Amino acid sequence: MMRVPVYAAPAAALCGFLFAFTVIALHSPASHARRRGMVGYSGNPATNDGEDCTACHLGGFPPKVTLEGPSFVPPGAQRVFTLTVAEGQLLAAGLDVSVTAGFLQSLGPDTQVLEGELTHSNPKIVNPDTGAATFSFAWTAPIGEGAEVTMYGAGNSVNGDTTPEGDAPSLVVKQVLVSRSGPPPTPAPTATTLPTATPVAATPTDSPTSTPSPTETPGATETGTATPTGESSATPAIEPTATPGWAAWLPWLAREAGLR
Repeated sequence: MMRVPVYAAPAAALCGFLFAFTVIALHSPASHARRRGMVGYSGNPATNDGEDCTACHLGGFPPKVTLEGPSFVPPGAQRVFTLTVAEGQLLAAGLDVSVTAGFLQSLGPDTQVLEGELTHSNPKIVNPDTGAATFSFAWTAPIGEGAEVTMYGAGNSVNGDTTPEGDAPSLVVKQVLVSRSGPPPTPAPTATTLPTATPVAATPTDSPTSTPSPTETPGATETGTATPTGESSATPAIEPTATPGWAAWLPWLAREAGLR
């Protein structure tokens, strides 16, 4: 007579338990850590050696990620910021935000704070009207006046296939100044005094001087010798000398003939 093993039933039960444990483990929050948010991948050099979402997610179309909020916050005050993931796969989005000082706080069920960083609780569906997914959160500034705080943000645009492929990320950085009086005033530009042009007196153009015509002095001759007043300056006419006729030469001819 064959005996039935005593441990047959417990063994079968153990196998069923292991199968059930495996199914539960595969569907536990730990197995979907990335889907339920993950921190340490914002690109902050002070956390995880500056790793960002590209360490796991790749492929697809990179989204446009913006981080908006005030540029200065009074010490200890709390202000609201928004991170927007637009374009990309246009289906759903996730995020990871870290800061160098101060405290982050979730403002809704779509985000959570893990290890001091802000991440999504579940991928957020893109708004069909805007083509973007927007996450709002609060940040409390540190007490120190004049602290310069850097916010690092990473946004993933996912395709919803539960794998890291096709979920391209993009990064964004924002500077915030902790100050009661706001940003320091921008110094007014110094007016530059231009040198005043010294007016140059116009040099009068010498008009050609007409040479005065010599004034004829009454009674002056061409040689400049003054003629006494009352006397005519005209040269007296020379009376012509009458040329002697041949008869006047006869005595001379006779005299010459006798001498010879």
